[in-house]
Amino acid sequence: RASFGLDTLTQGAEAIEDTVPRLQQAVSSTNNYVARVHEESTMFATLFAGVLAPASGELVYINAGHEKPLVAAAGKIKARLAATGPVIGLFPDTNFKVASVILAPGYVLAVYSDGLPDATNEALVSLDNAKVEAVLMKHSQQSADDVSNALAALAGDHIGGAEPFDDITLLVAHR
Repeated sequence: RASFGLDTLTQGAEAIEDTVPRLQQAVSSTNNYVARVHEESTMFATLFAGVLAPASGELVYINAGHEKPLVAAAGKIKARLAATGPVIGLFPDTNFKVASVILAPGYVLAVYSDGLPDATNEALVSLDNAKVEAVLMKHSQQSADDVSNALAALAGDHIGGAEPFDDITLLVAHR
């Protein structure tokens, strides 16, 4: 149900603005393929795709109906990266908007599938976004590995012995 892409801009001389049309084209082409080839099945997917310029910390991204990625630092949520377009595959020829955010030194980006806040325990209680945000804020000054491990532990502790409800996909970047 979820797809992630996080590419790093490696050419120092290339401006991040030059990547925007390529990002839009990649997402648009994927959307058109799924919408046209799999039209009968009404197949769709959420998607978060971004390009990060490490020197400036600028992240340009498209959020196609995906769970809002979080940016945190110093124990606070700094941004929630809202959708910039609909899910992939339902509407051909959709114009996906590109947004941007600066990941300043010390900032953490957490991108995760809806399987994390929707993780259900044996009592059929979902984890919810507030608990995910609380763990992210608590660990926001730690490494990406530490943040990822804390979020995975949160999900594991919450789910316990319950059957998995959905996949849980997680990407964490720390600058």
